[in-house]
Amino acid sequence: MFKTSLRLISGYETSAFVVTNSVIQQGKIDVFNFLNNPTSRLQQAIMTRLNSFDSTQLTLSELNHWNLFRLHSLFVLENYQQSATQRQHLINLPIISNVNKAVETEYLNITRSQRTLITATSASILCLLLLLIIVLKRQQMKLRQTSESLEHAVEIKSQFLANMSHEIRTPMTGIIGLIELTLKTTLMPQQRAYLEKVDFSANALLTIINDILDFSKIESGQLSIENITFEHIKLFDSLNIMLGRVAEDKAIELIFDISPDVPKTLTGDPVRVNQILLNLMSNAVKFTEHGHVILHVNLAQYDDKDWICYQIEDTGIGLSTEQQLRLFKRFSQADHSTTRKYGGTGLGLAIAKLLVELMGGRIWVESELGSGSKFNVALPLIELKSKIEPDSLPGLRMLLIEDYEVTQIVISKMANHFKVDVDIATTISEALTLVEKIIMTLH
Repeated sequence: MFKTSLRLISGYETSAFVVTNSVIQQGKIDVFNFLNNPTSRLQQAIMTRLNSFDSTQLTLSELNHWNLFRLHSLFVLENYQQSATQRQHLINLPIISNVNKAVETEYLNITRSQRTLITATSASILCLLLLLIIVLKRQQMKLRQTSESLEHAVEIKSQFLANMSHEIRTPMTGIIGLIELTLKTTLMPQQRAYLEKVDFSANALLTIINDILDFSKIESGQLSIENITFEHIKLFDSLNIMLGRVAEDKAIELIFDISPDVPKTLTGDPVRVNQILLNLMSNAVKFTEHGHVILHVNLAQYDDKDWICYQIEDTGIGLSTEQQLRLFKRFSQADHSTTRKYGGTGLGLAIAKLLVELMGGRIWVESELGSGSKFNVALPLIELKSKIEPDSLPGLRMLLIEDYEVTQIVISKMANHFKVDVDIATTISEALTLVEKIIMTLH
């Protein structure tokens, strides 16, 4: 009942009644001031004010509201002490104390459980992390051991191949030398034919052995690149000697197109440069049945440096895009049918690519199936020296007897560089006719 009276007093609104509004508002303030600071003097003053209010001027509705407010206020004032005593009595009851203690105990238990749960979760996460680290470390150790074992196996294999290749190459060189000496003696035609086939097979076998030896050296890191000064022109003489006869036997043109800007003296590894060019040109000759093989040599600028660019152009079988993708892979050829028809291990181009990369150069191919190929090699052969200075030969005239158009173009370009006039004839009779005309012109 006491709480109901307080609620009605605090929520009482009389804004519709002008006369009682201010009195009721003041009464609210007085009642709640008393509740905050209860004194008998304040209690008496509030009760007197409520009882002495003149309600004769109020309407019936206002009078009902006023009487209801006054009765609830007097009830609160008169019963305050009794309600306070009862509240204190309830607070002091043992059951309340037990409830408070139970609540505090439960709160402490909940807090302790939360802390235990957090600690257990953190410990579990830490254990999982430690377990993961241990597993990763063990896996890392296994991978390292496996890698070291593989590297050791590769090194042993490379050393074995290098030693075996060297041991096989020594007697093979002797066999080839004896065959060549025998071919210089008087032989019957059938004997000579047999020995020439043996010589060809022995040289092919020696080439394979050399490829394996070079490949094993590169893999084991035993191959070193020299950096010496050498005469560039001697490389082309060597290539012509080694490939000229093969090209002549196949009736294809072997052409050297060397730009006058190319220096006569370079700095690099002449043996490896010759090996790269020999490999590419011998392949070009091997896969060309008719037409020509041309070695173009030019000077180019890459990254503000002078590079020597070699291009081996042929009119052979050509390469498809798919074949070009696997061309420089080890033990791979453009097509399995080429291995059956032309032979070879598929190591030559892979070795050439490795050698070019060891020398800091680039190698790439341009080709279409059935339209020939162009193998390009760019090498940074530094310290370029003594470019070929063209000696002007004005007034000279040269008669070129050549029936192959590409050879005509290359030789004419070289002659024009020296300011020599060139007359071209494709046959002996045509050459004789030109000579007669020239003689008649001079007379």
